[in-house]
Amino acid sequence: MWILTGLSGLLGIVTYSQWNDLRAFRATRGDVIEALYRYQRFIFSASTVSPEKLTGAQQHFRSLAAQLRGHENRIAFYSFFAAVRFVPQKKDLQQAVRCLTVLSNVSSEAPLPTEQMIAMIKLLRSSLRLAGSE
Repeated sequence: MWILTGLSGLLGIVTYSQWNDLRAFRATRGDVIEALYRYQRFIFSASTVSPEKLTGAQQHFRSLAAQLRGHENRIAFYSFFAAVRFVPQKKDLQQAVRCLTVLSNVSSEAPLPTEQMIAMIKLLRSSLRLAGSE
């Protein structure tokens, strides 16, 4: 009997940990939405923004890319949760990480054309299934 009690306690701990990881992933998705809105002006007019503000935006996008990559590795049974659509597929998540990395590399010396920037943001939004993605 005590074995069953121990196993149920262990299952409860694992479930709680998994739930926290999924909630953290959803919070990171929200942070991506917030960053896209907050740094929209910096993204589209990198050449006119002060270097300090542009550096802050670059670091934030790079940090979000790292957080997303961490969620892919931290969430146990990621493929299962992707199959039931709690999280995006791994290829979509990796695409979102690449998009955030590209956004973090935008600088006043190397701006992306507006059309390419819009396409990158749409791809990021659809990869993470963010609100407003077509």
